[in-house]
Amino acid sequence: MTAPLGRSANIRDVPTTDTKSLIEGAIARFIDEVPALRTLAVVIRLELRERGGPAVWRMELPAKTAKRDPAADSSIELTIDRQAFNQLATKGRLDDWIGAFDKGVLRTQGDPNILRLVGKVVEMRRARLK
Repeated sequence: MTAPLGRSANIRDVPTTDTKSLIEGAIARFIDEVPALRTLAVVIRLELRERGGPAVWRMELPAKTAKRDPAADSSIELTIDRQAFNQLATKGRLDDWIGAFDKGVLRTQGDPNILRLVGKVVEMRRARLK
């Protein structure tokens, strides 16, 4: 792939559409596993830590959309290494996401009421699946 004239090739420009579809797919799969969250209206800031610096994404629910944006109005912030996110986004099930959170691979912060609500709903769904 060649860079347009007057612009050097930047590896961070190439995977944006792939990352966008990966994030949107992960949102859709997570919501499919926890359908009670389907109507939750929230803006989430996703920080993917990478070698060249973090990539920040804005995720909107219930629309299940993602775009490269600082998401200053987010209610929840998620931080995860890019490699761990890629694995979870492509192959992760609900228990894998919970395991990543429990081990500190996935870190959350933000509105404690929303975090508590999501946590309760996820635990209730997990209990039903067992």
